[in-house]
Amino acid sequence: MLCACFSAYAWSGVEHKLMAYMAQRHVTPNTQAFLDRYLDQPFEEYACWMDRYRDSPGYEPTTKWHMVSVDADGNFEEDGTGKALTKLKKAIEILSNYKEYNDSTVHINIVYVLHLVPEIHCPAHYYIGDPDKINRGWQPVIIKGKTVKYHGFWDGSIKRLNPKSGYRELARMYDNWPLEKQIEVSNGTPEDWCRDNLTRVRDIYDWAQPGDVLPDDFLEQHRDLPETQVRLGGYRLARLLNDLFDKAE
Repeated sequence: MLCACFSAYAWSGVEHKLMAYMAQRHVTPNTQAFLDRYLDQPFEEYACWMDRYRDSPGYEPTTKWHMVSVDADGNFEEDGTGKALTKLKKAIEILSNYKEYNDSTVHINIVYVLHLVPEIHCPAHYYIGDPDKINRGWQPVIIKGKTVKYHGFWDGSIKRLNPKSGYRELARMYDNWPLEKQIEVSNGTPEDWCRDNLTRVRDIYDWAQPGDVLPDDFLEQHRDLPETQVRLGGYRLARLLNDLFDKAE
């Protein structure tokens, strides 16, 4: 049950597990030892927890934690419709002071981080200050004879590009940036990461209109976008976890 995922909500299960698995490959031994105190399974087994339990009693507010709101001037809205960045920053604040909280609070906020860092890297997860663009993400497009929501199309983009590959095989494929590049792209804060992501993802709504019949090779034409985003999500998740816990007692 912890692994179940719904692609209409977020990156599909394959993408989330891929980034979580990549991150676990790059955490330090000290970070892993600390996390083992709070997690009884590998990262990827928690990767979709927020999607699976978003409608469960007590967790209903988290349904708005999967998107990032950006106003017309390009500023992130702390209390906008999409609260992913806001809640990620709150989880980091709690984990930075983990000694002040009980084990269950630390556990759930680690789980939030495992999901939210990849989440802010999904191409379709930005509410960009234009109502037309916001709504357009939920409109249908047609590709290869199938009608899909444009948002969901991007959520499952890596799976669509590699339909026969599991997340471990995909990790071997995508976890290939040199260490210097991993460090470079992981510098900064989650807000810096969101701003960087925005430079790439904001144009996707200009690539298709509601009801468009997309060419069969549409995703192939734009494959660099999701392939870049999953790498960034995995490396940045590892960086954040190391920053939080490598020196933890």
